[in-house]
Amino acid sequence: MKTLVIGLGKSGRAAIALLEKIGDTVTRFDDCQSTLSKVDFTVDRAVVSPGIPPDHPILTQLKERGIPVIGEMELGLKLTDQTCLGITGTNGKTSTTECVAHILREKGIKAHALGNNGTPLCHYMLNPDPNDVLILEISSAQLETLSTKGLDRALILNITPDHLDRYGTFEAYAKTKCHIKSCLKEGGELIVDAETKKKFEKYLEGANTRTFGKEGPIKALLAPFNLGEISDAEAGFSPLKHRLERVLTRDGVVFVNDSKATNVEATLHAIDRLKGPVHIILGGRDKGSDFSRLKEPFTGKVKSVFVYGEAGALIAKALEELKPIHQFATLKEAVERAASVAQAGDTVLLSPACTSFDAFDNFEKRGDAFREYVKSGNNL
Repeated sequence: MKTLVIGLGKSGRAAIALLEKIGDTVTRFDDCQSTLSKVDFTVDRAVVSPGIPPDHPILTQLKERGIPVIGEMELGLKLTDQTCLGITGTNGKTSTTECVAHILREKGIKAHALGNNGTPLCHYMLNPDPNDVLILEISSAQLETLSTKGLDRALILNITPDHLDRYGTFEAYAKTKCHIKSCLKEGGELIVDAETKKKFEKYLEGANTRTFGKEGPIKALLAPFNLGEISDAEAGFSPLKHRLERVLTRDGVVFVNDSKATNVEATLHAIDRLKGPVHIILGGRDKGSDFSRLKEPFTGKVKSVFVYGEAGALIAKALEELKPIHQFATLKEAVERAASVAQAGDTVLLSPACTSFDAFDNFEKRGDAFREYVKSGNNL
């Protein structure tokens, strides 16, 4: 079979490696190229990376030519018959995915956290173990190209407005999230919070759903494993880097890296978790977010606001009633200024409410840069 791989990032490279292992002839297209004239369309199928927007000209060409387009995760899921749990939602996907894998390992079950959290499923499938349980973090972009009924159970943590630059409307985004129901094996159960089930019932119609209440989403998802009490194993899970990560305390000022907060809802969660007063750093590339939602939660708790990057002016306009607001071109400048005004007992929080793509390849590199700026100490 001849396959075109679109996008040569982490997932694209993993797809190429797996395709070559199974004997496909692989051609490549990097989205950084400005022309389609050199693209080989004499292929049997295409594998697209989640970072490629659905309206990209190459996808339009493939559709017009009747060439099937799948995603990297779809490719991997087609090739495994292992137990697979799928986790999606607007916020908390990565932490939940990693925590579920941690709990299973603590209970003596071999488990791997894969997918949107950083390790592509196709990379794992280069050397799979049939005894492993796979915990897949699945983003909305990955769900767009996922159709194989390969999930034994699935979990929707929550659905709040996000990625509106890609989907246009909240309804379209929510519909995409709910598509995970179509990826369940026969008899597979979808775990969802009651509010989401009620609000998006029309998109969940026909699914074998179970709502989680006080037991929580993780316990509900793992119920068939009969693990007994899991609270100790769950408590032993260490928080992830870039999610409310305390970098250091200097002169009584706490610096917190929440670079993974790429939407307004995640930033609201960060503010709710932290004690004031807070000096918050916001910015990056906007996803069509409503930044005015931050005004009320910030009032009384946020001491000053620092904005930077492509979305800086937009955020400053949305929060103009809050004073003071400082606007900068770069994250480094924002960190330097925030550190200079913070006093003992204050927290300097990076919780951008935007993607990193105006200046950094991903939220990890943005968080690493924040950590480096903070730890440089004497330069702040």
